Amino acid sequence: MTIVEVISKKEQRIFLHVNYLLNKHLQFYIRPLNKPLKEHFKNQTLNTEEVAFKRWILYSEKKQPIGRILAFTHTQYKNVGTDFKCGGVGFFECINNQEAANLLFDTAKSWLISKQVEAMDGPINFNNREQFSGLLIEGLHDYPIYGLNFNPTYYKTLFEQYGFKEYYKQFYYLSNGFNVPNIVKQVSDRLLQNKSFRVDTMDLKNFDKFVEDFVTVYNKAWAQHSSNKQTTPEKFKALVSKIKPFMNTNLTVFAYKDNQPIGFFITIKDVNNYIKDFNGKLHIFNLLRLFYRLKIASQPELKLFSFVFGVVPEYQNSGVSSALISKVTDYLKSTDAFYEIELGWAGDWNPKAVSLYQKIGKLNRILITYRYIFNEKKHPFQKHPIIEY
Repeated sequence: MTIVEVISKKEQRIFLHVNYLLNKHLQFYIRPLNKPLKEHFKNQTLNTEEVAFKRWILYSEKKQPIGRILAFTHTQYKNVGTDFKCGGVGFFECINNQEAANLLFDTAKSWLISKQVEAMDGPINFNNREQFSGLLIEGLHDYPIYGLNFNPTYYKTLFEQYGFKEYYKQFYYLSNGFNVPNIVKQVSDRLLQNKSFRVDTMDLKNFDKFVEDFVTVYNKAWAQHSSNKQTTPEKFKALVSKIKPFMNTNLTVFAYKDNQPIGFFITIKDVNNYIKDFNGKLHIFNLLRLFYRLKIASQPELKLFSFVFGVVPEYQNSGVSSALISKVTDYLKSTDAFYEIELGWAGDWNPKAVSLYQKIGKLNRILITYRYIFNEKKHPFQKHPIIEY
C-alpha cells in the first residue's frame, strides 16, 4: 500500500471520488455534491496561522484508491475541559482492512505531532460540527440528510481498534406527525401569555435585521462551548446565499424578549431531496433540473431538516425552545408539502436538547465523535463534559 499527499488537481478529484468508490454499495447512499466540497477545501486552504490541513489518499498495490483522510489544526478548535492542543481528522474512508486504516491514522497523527498537537478528534470537519462530522454507527436504514457522514458500520471497528475512544455521541430524531406533546404545547402557551415574549417567522423584507438577530443569538448560545464557535454577519449572509433556495420563511422562526432576540429555529428543505440522482455533479443540466424541482415540479412529500437551533443561555430553561418548535409545527400541520422532519443533532453532553427531541420524535441515527490522545499518561482520556445550550 502507498499513501500519497493530495496536491495536484487530479489527486483532488480522486480524493472526492473515494467516497463514491467505497460507499456506492450502500442501499441509501447519495453522493455529496463535488462543487461545494471543492469550494470548502479551497476556502480552507489558506493555511494561515489559524487553519492548516493536509489530505492523503491510500492506494493498493494495484494502484487503486482504497482510502483517504484529512488532518487539520485550527486555533479555535478546543472543547470544554480540554487544556491541551487538539487537532482533528475527517473525510475518512477506508476498505475493511485495519492495516490500511492504521496507515491513514498514523500519517495524520505524524503530521499533527509536527504541529505540536497532542490529540486528534474525528471524524470532524474544520471545527464545523454541523456537516460531515461524526461516524455513523446506526442509521443506514434511511436516506442521509445532506452533509451527513454515511459510512459502512465496520468503520467503527477501524477507529476503535486503532485506539480512538468515544468522546461523545450525536443523536438525530425523526418526526412525521408534527404533533408536539401536550407538555411542549402547554409550556409554549404559558410562555407566550407573557406579552414581553413573542415568536416571529422570518421577514425577508427586513433581511439585515434577521441577520443581526441570528448572529446575536448564535454567538451567545455557543459561546459557552469553548470551541469558540463565533460567526459574523458576513459569514451568515454567505451561508444564506447558498441555502436560500431551500429555505421557507414559515420554517425560520425567532423568539424575542422585550424585542431582543433570544432564540431561533431554522428548518430547511433537505438538499438530498433534489440531488439523489446527480451523482455528485452540478453541471448546467443538473442545475436546470434542480431549478425545475425547486420552482416548478410538484413534490408533495419532502423531508425537512432542522438546520440550526439555538437559545441564549439565560432563557434556556424558560420554555423558549418549546415555543419555537410549536410555531414551526403549527405551520407544518397546515400544509401537506412535507411529510417528515429530521431533528439534528443533539449531543449526549446536552441532555436537555436530547430530552426535548425525544418528546417530539423517534431516534433515527446515531453518530460518534472519537478522541485519540497521543500520551494518556500526560493527558488522561475524559469524555466530553455535560453542558447545555
